[in-house]
Amino acid sequence: MPAAPQQQAETAHLSGQFILEPPAEQETFPEGIYEVELRAAGKAITRASFVVAADADKILDEERMRVGEVKVISCVTARDVDAKGHPMQTTDTFAGSDRIFVVFTYINGTASSYFVVSWFRDDTMIEQATQRVTMADGAGRAFAWIEADESLPPGQYRAEVGLPGEEQSLATVQFVVKP
Repeated sequence: MPAAPQQQAETAHLSGQFILEPPAEQETFPEGIYEVELRAAGKAITRASFVVAADADKILDEERMRVGEVKVISCVTARDVDAKGHPMQTTDTFAGSDRIFVVFTYINGTASSYFVVSWFRDDTMIEQATQRVTMADGAGRAFAWIEADESLPPGQYRAEVGLPGEEQSLATVQFVVKP
């Protein structure tokens, strides 16, 4: 849709290169969904959004993805999440006493539908840890967590994010619990 004449006049003078810097004290943008707003003279001129995802080149090259298909575009493990669900202290190594979060970003969701997050130690599913996570909107971020009363035993673990009734997971992330 063409911009309104007023907006065209205001943005016509914008030229050159605009460089976004990662958040303070970070070398790169963490995975997630971002919004950018350009302002001049205290007034918003334009707004845009972008996604930072692991293996973005693979996502863009994937031919099998159908329009409208739910897709997880990033999936990480972390020690915590902030109030907006952003991962904090991302890592793939945990102590048995840690609360372990899997945080994922998705597109093409349907509000009030849900994901199923399954947790595995080696190749054994931890049945009591399986969680349903509700989709908030068409695109967003969601998380689930696992924590033991005493301590998770050391070993290789993974979390899988999928849809109910589907055998193929949308994302898998591996992590280690050390003694």
